[in-house]
Amino acid sequence: KKEQRIEKSHKEVNECSSYYDSMISDEGKIKASVIWILPNLGADIDDEENMKSNEIFVLSHEFGHNMGLSHLDGLICYDNSNRIFFSDNCQEIPGKNNVFIEPMSTSRVSHYGAFNKRNIGWIENEKVVTTDKGNYLLTPLELSSKGIKLIQIPIPNSNKQYLLEYRRPLGYDNYDLTGYPLNGVFIYVNDLGSSSVFSIDPPPYQNENFNFGSLKINKPLVDEKNGVSIILNSVSDDGALLTINKLNDLTQCNDGVNNDPFTDTFVDAEDFSCYVDGVYDPTHISEY
Repeated sequence: KKEQRIEKSHKEVNECSSYYDSMISDEGKIKASVIWILPNLGADIDDEENMKSNEIFVLSHEFGHNMGLSHLDGLICYDNSNRIFFSDNCQEIPGKNNVFIEPMSTSRVSHYGAFNKRNIGWIENEKVVTTDKGNYLLTPLELSSKGIKLIQIPIPNSNKQYLLEYRRPLGYDNYDLTGYPLNGVFIYVNDLGSSSVFSIDPPPYQNENFNFGSLKINKPLVDEKNGVSIILNSVSDDGALLTINKLNDLTQCNDGVNNDPFTDTFVDAEDFSCYVDGVYDPTHISEY
């Protein structure tokens, strides 16, 4: 098709966006994704390394949007006035300049997260585990293997789930100008049925900021209200060994809450997702 080349008339570029609009092609008006760059915002295109990383980030970020991915932001949560890793009382923290993990969050050249890769189709369903108990070896996100790449833990009393991935400083994930190495198990929360993902800041908390970090070995992450415990036992080049414990009998299929955002009235025994072989199973972990 006919191409039009847009020349950069300014020496500094650092901002972009994507949107859909009607464009003229040889086949008439079409819908197309557009990346535009605002001038005079700080990245010197004469600096080859600066522009190289900036352009890769711009392309990967906007490509992610075009594949249906949302911005990755962070959460700071409280139980009354005390910091806790997740609760019903959370403040959203913009990913830019706060969540240093992937192109959908901040200006970083790195791998997309496991959940995003799964949504794009780059991680097969057999490499995803949905569970609320057991021992699992979570294999490095950056490497092609037959192991588990993503663990999903449905959260009772909500329409959300925890997400776990394991990163090693390999390939693009070894490219770190931020001072935040991608080396460890990272945890997120996702609204069931949506592309929205939030990075969770695990303890210990040294201040009120979003400090961005991975799980600590042998430091259980405990959600007492919803009966979930996550323990990172060890890490190696082969993977991260995790134990997920269920602290009570609560599931999304017996919590009395409509956990499925796509149904307005079906709860527990009324929700077909809670049926196994045609029979309602209150121990089934997800209503979605």
